[in-house]
Amino acid sequence: MLECENPGRNHHLLAGRIAERRLVFRLLLFALLVTPVLAAVWYVPWFVTIDGPAHTYNAYILKELLKPVSHLAQFYGVRSLLLPNVAGHLVLLGLMSIVSAQMADRIMMVLTFVGFASSVIWLRRKVRGEQ
Repeated sequence: MLECENPGRNHHLLAGRIAERRLVFRLLLFALLVTPVLAAVWYVPWFVTIDGPAHTYNAYILKELLKPVSHLAQFYGVRSLLLPNVAGHLVLLGLMSIVSAQMADRIMMVLTFVGFASSVIWLRRKVRGEQ
């Protein structure tokens, strides 16, 4: 009969595989749960949030004001970029320089939803621990 040289090592490898499978299962479960929301955002032709268009328009105004010559400068001005809500507008501004405003709005909705759902899972793990 063959004896294992280090039985503790085998237990450690088994525990690592179980943890890896749990992680894969949790990621698949997370993907399954967020898929309906993501499908609604991407497949409904004119999916609109309550304030999404206002944020998109604010990002457009900010984008125009950051240009050297802007026709909006006579109506608006940038006082400070250090406001909490401006971070979202700056992300939208960056996205709108790459894709259309509607696509940027959808990407922002996805980032916001997935970020919020991930933060809820993170908070649960911090409060209850790994189980």
